[in-house]
Amino acid sequence: MVDDDARLMLAFRDGDRRAFEALFSRYTPRILTFLTRLVRDRARAEELTQDVFVRAVEGVERFETRSDARFIDWLARLVQNELSNHNRRERAQKRGGG
Repeated sequence: MVDDDARLMLAFRDGDRRAFEALFSRYTPRILTFLTRLVRDRARAEELTQDVFVRAVEGVERFETRSDARFIDWLARLVQNELSNHNRRERAQKRGGG
């Protein structure tokens, strides 16, 4: 059975903007808190949170619709990818490469 959040993502894919707004409202505080703790910079965490949701919009067509698809798992991968990108950029800047 597809979870409620996955249903919202599928509705968004089908053109329901309010479905995405619901997901954004539901998950932004959690993601922002998580990223703020890790990057220790609220403004940067806000940017990363926005980037996660931009990636979600860009990847809506790739959202898997298997019966066991869980939106939170997919979203967590996006968060991890953004955090990894951030960490790579930080390391490059410290080495003088960025």
